Amino acid sequence: MSRAPVDMSYSVPCVVADRCAAPENGSRIPPDWFHPLPGAIGPPAAFPNRASPSGPPTAYVRAQRRRDVGRGTASLSYGPWQEVVAGFRVVTEIAAPVEVCFDLSRSIDLHLESMISSGEQAVDGVTAGLIGAGEEVTWEARHLGMLWRMTSRITAFEPPHRFVDEMVHGPFAFFRHEHLFAEHGDGTQMTDAVEAGMGLGPLGPVADRAAVAYLKRLIRIRNTAIKARAEVGERPG
Repeated sequence: MSRAPVDMSYSVPCVVADRCAAPENGSRIPPDWFHPLPGAIGPPAAFPNRASPSGPPTAYVRAQRRRDVGRGTASLSYGPWQEVVAGFRVVTEIAAPVEVCFDLSRSIDLHLESMISSGEQAVDGVTAGLIGAGEEVTWEARHLGMLWRMTSRITAFEPPHRFVDEMVHGPFAFFRHEHLFAEHGDGTQMTDAVEAGMGLGPLGPVADRAAVAYLKRLIRIRNTAIKARAEVGERPG
């Protein structure tokens, strides 16, 4: 019998400094939760707008933050406002092959069906079928009484064990969702590792934790649909 999803949450505050050696709360993020994207880290010259005192993190800051989160250390902050990396991990046991779980997780159609309560739609990019390497999808949905629009891109794709989607445009200053799939007994252990930040300066810690709590609920709903479809032998077309 497969087990219910298990999730773990964290919030890593970072004081204003060129680098934080460790989270202020003393917690430590397991280094295998996140994998920096190949080629993401480069010298400052590769990202000329390294400092962003009043706006959301630049590409350089986001890349460096992924590296530090992957190492189990803190994020970076280059402005006079405190940066917060908030996130969670959900582990779901599924009695189905890895390949099936991988494909169901990247199915646009299944995602839309699982989010029917919010009226979610895929309005641009890949709007049906299976999304793949380098492809984008723009989601539009009503959450918390507001209409949200977010474009995500598949930035890492290693079938059937891993893929990553990251926000290109949308409501977050930073959003990254890593999907991991591993053989486990006669089935699959599916892990969702999500990190997000609203980029709201002093309000960041509160806003980020609220966003993470809501995202966790959506991931659980989605994973319930994936698990149900996979365990009856359904394969996405």
